[in-house]
Amino acid sequence: MYRKMMNPEHQQALDEHVSAIAKILYADAEAQGLPMGNLSEIEMTVCHQLQTQVSPQLGKFLSSLVGQKIATLRDISKVP
Repeated sequence: MYRKMMNPEHQQALDEHVSAIAKILYADAEAQGLPMGNLSEIEMTVCHQLQTQVSPQLGKFLSSLVGQKIATLRDISKVP
C-alpha cells in the first residue's frame, strides 16, 4: 500500500530518535565487544540488535495501541 510522505515535523522527530537509538546501539555494541570492524559485521550486529532490542519494543507499543482501540470500540458499541 502506498502512503503519503511523513509530515516534516514527524520526520524530524523520527530522525532525531533514530539517531539517538543508533548511538545507544553503537555504544552497547562497543561495550559488549560485538563485531563492528567492517560494514558486514556492523550490518550483522545492528540487525541482531534491532531484532532483539528495538523490534520487540515497537511490537509491544503497537500491540497496546491496537488493544486500546479495540477496547474503545467495544465500549462505544455498548452505548445505547
